[in-house]
Amino acid sequence: SANRLLVTGEHDLSHVNLKNCLDTGLKRNATRFGYEIEYVDEGVDFEMEKGKIFVVNGDQEILGSDPLLGVMFYNLSKNPLKIAQLLAVPIARERAETDPDFEMPNYLVDLPSEYKISVVISAECVSDDCLAIFIRDTGPGISYDEMRDRYTKIASEKAEAGDPLSTFDELLLNETWRSRVTPCLLNRQLLNRGQSFKGGTGVGLDLVRNIADVHQGHVEIYDHPKYGAGVRILLPDGEITDVVERERVTKSAALKTLTDEAKRILS
Repeated sequence: SANRLLVTGEHDLSHVNLKNCLDTGLKRNATRFGYEIEYVDEGVDFEMEKGKIFVVNGDQEILGSDPLLGVMFYNLSKNPLKIAQLLAVPIARERAETDPDFEMPNYLVDLPSEYKISVVISAECVSDDCLAIFIRDTGPGISYDEMRDRYTKIASEKAEAGDPLSTFDELLLNETWRSRVTPCLLNRQLLNRGQSFKGGTGVGLDLVRNIADVHQGHVEIYDHPKYGAGVRILLPDGEITDVVERERVTKSAALKTLTDEAKRILS
């Protein structure tokens, strides 16, 4: 359905509530993987409990397509929950074989919360005319050292083959600068490639980027000062309807992120 809307261009943008868009995508995953959705007001402290999806400050009016944004949030939240479940099943089964007080549930959705992760989705204004929606999970993922080593190997292979090197490749091949390549920059490279190291399609990032483009938005990896590194979607203020102005607002916010990242690398 989302692909059809994108291909045909039949996606009228209207004023919608962000919480409703999130509900569209999150409730399917919450039911499928056995998670609770908890809504938190802005500025309220909360503990990242396993087995919960937290939506912070979700009551925002935006200009968008409810079905398309629902698919975006469905994709961004599905994979970490699925991976967490796949990793948890053999551990839980092994425990069931050795612990008489633990019984493996008949349905994976009923796995105890200790075998689950937590997800936070936070909305906040990054400027007077731009909203940022930040998504992060507490899954294990791949360590940044391992990610840096893998990208360095890829850059070395490109250099040996005489292929053109990007600025990112040159940073990794320089021993002095390699250690300054931040986790955020590594994650952004993974996002830009749209693939996992094994050649998979990650979290449907091509579709996510296409949906963001429809909204004159931008998808980036962002190192949140409170939650850590995750995916951030920048969307222009809902009151801005002119396409050119919406694109300008988003590019300005994205450029600020890159500028801040460059300052951290050089510091």
